[in-house]
Amino acid sequence: MHFVSAHRVVFMPVVRCTDAYPCHCMKRSFQEIRLHKAKPPQLFECDLLHEENGYLVLRYIVSDVYTIDGTTLEKGTVTIAHYWEDRNYILWIFKKPDASIIGHLFHIARDIEIGADFVRYVDLELDIWFSPDGSPTVLDEDEVKDYYNKGVFDDDALSLIEGQKMEILKNFRTIISDVWSGEESS
Repeated sequence: MHFVSAHRVVFMPVVRCTDAYPCHCMKRSFQEIRLHKAKPPQLFECDLLHEENGYLVLRYIVSDVYTIDGTTLEKGTVTIAHYWEDRNYILWIFKKPDASIIGHLFHIARDIEIGADFVRYVDLELDIWFSPDGSPTVLDEDEVKDYYNKGVFDDDALSLIEGQKMEILKNFRTIISDVWSGEESS
């Protein structure tokens, strides 16, 4: 069972593009491999939308209803995921089937690697949710603090997480305005 509790995001499995969830995506499958410091890895099947040197855009279709910071993501919600090898965050843009924005979710991460048919990264647990009006909510700060106190994260990891959090909060609008947005034509 998957759920969300008090600002903790637990991600639901996704489904691939099908007749039930057509997305007109490229016919190339990708796997997201999300590694954690103190949890089992997670694997997600997805579809390629765009690829260039060190940058990747994938599409997921949400298979179950779940909530992020009080916002319900319905079955069929489209997730457009942006990955950069030279950044320490990942951006997911959630859209309704009519393409209207539900919200933006940044994952603080490191060691992002884009392969021929996969993207792999280490999730540093802190997420930042932006509602459609741009209001931010920082998620999982308690988990990061707990990991630090238990020695899972060291001072360098904590510094990276805090620096990326500040960069995202300061530059949110610039970051989202600069991403590839051609999924409608894919």
